Amino acid sequence: MMKNADANAAETIVIPTNRLSAELKEAANVQKVLLQHEAPSCFLLDCKGQSIPAHYLGGDYYGFIYEEEKQKYWVFTGDVMGKGIPAFAKMAMLRTAIRTLAPQCKGPADLLEKVNATLYEDLKLLKSFATLFCGMYNLTDNTFTYASAGHPNAILKREGKASEFLKANGIAIGFLPNRTYSEKILDLKPNDYICVFTDGVLEAMNEDKKQFGKEKIIEIVNEHSDYPTLIQTITEQVLTYSNFEQRDDVTMVTMKRISH
Repeated sequence: MMKNADANAAETIVIPTNRLSAELKEAANVQKVLLQHEAPSCFLLDCKGQSIPAHYLGGDYYGFIYEEEKQKYWVFTGDVMGKGIPAFAKMAMLRTAIRTLAPQCKGPADLLEKVNATLYEDLKLLKSFATLFCGMYNLTDNTFTYASAGHPNAILKREGKASEFLKANGIAIGFLPNRTYSEKILDLKPNDYICVFTDGVLEAMNEDKKQFGKEKIIEIVNEHSDYPTLIQTITEQVLTYSNFEQRDDVTMVTMKRISH
């Protein structure tokens, strides 16, 4: 009787700690490759990005694609549901879909629709979703077209003017099939720049459970005159505000038109 019970019992698999640690380190190396540290060089743009995961691995995504022949420069910031290893796996799915589909798309809205159609069934099975901001700079007419799938509003900072939020509406990737998205277009003048971030920035909490919030980000952008260190400055203030108790991934990208 005992023999039968033992035979039918579920087998417990124990992964050695050193093996798990090695695999996590290798996954972290993969993540470094997936998140581009150096944006493609473009004579009209200065683009930067950074992501600090709350755990060893994260679910935030940022990236750039420069289609030089088409004179298009894409910028993306995304955030998949969850944290850690599961979120990292879904982030890789999102990145693959974006980089595969972008060259086939005429603009951000078209891309969001195709990404949603591609990932909907998988995300439905995983009971998950992803937010995504997609922007495209057209080098021929200096316009910036953008669309959002449930992502926090980006910030536009024009030279000599107060910054403003770029409002864009759209449901997150994976919620509903066959969704359409709307896009907006603006002129990007020399020294104007876009700042995009994930909700890990907005929702960072201090010891009183008060969130960092939109007003604080706007304040920093308005007062900060050194564009190259903007991401570093915001990151430092977010982490200090939360006493370095990071609850979510903190990710930002910036795109500035150079004065040519």
